[in-house]
Amino acid sequence: MFSIDSFAYKSKIKDIDPKAKLFFALAPLILCIGFDAYIVSGVTLILMVCLTLKYSLMGLKTYLKFMSLPLGFLLVGFLVLGFGRFDFDTPTLFALTTSTYNYGISYDGLNLGLKLTLRALACLSCLYFFSFNTPMADVFLMLEKSLLPKVIVRLTELIYKYIFLLIDIAEK
Repeated sequence: MFSIDSFAYKSKIKDIDPKAKLFFALAPLILCIGFDAYIVSGVTLILMVCLTLKYSLMGLKTYLKFMSLPLGFLLVGFLVLGFGRFDFDTPTLFALTTSTYNYGISYDGLNLGLKLTLRALACLSCLYFFSFNTPMADVFLMLEKSLLPKVIVRLTELIYKYIFLLIDIAEK
């Protein structure tokens, strides 16, 4: 199991203020969510992947390993969005015809599934940029200085600590 923190501590930009990195990661994320366009999602994905690989000093193969788990969920969602029951006059890419309906993949469903999957991957790449370039100690320090109640920050720290403890026990 790879520790995201180990990449963050090796990052070329680990010493930059975490708030600046957070805002830098949130700006394209908000643009990606706000604009319902392939081009915005595609450019965001490519830009953030390149920046993450450049500054976090991780290889593409390792990055793709981290992307593979959410990609599995996204593909299931893509299939759910693309596949459906349609009237006979609905244009479909692939359909099985029964006496009352067509069951298959419509062009609209395929378009929606592709757009949503690309947007989710682009947003995930923004979060990965922040995660792989910001040590959690800096994130917790930033949270302590914020307006969040201290108990929330402490609970977050404990949960983070015990996630790794649980992973360690599961590996043993």
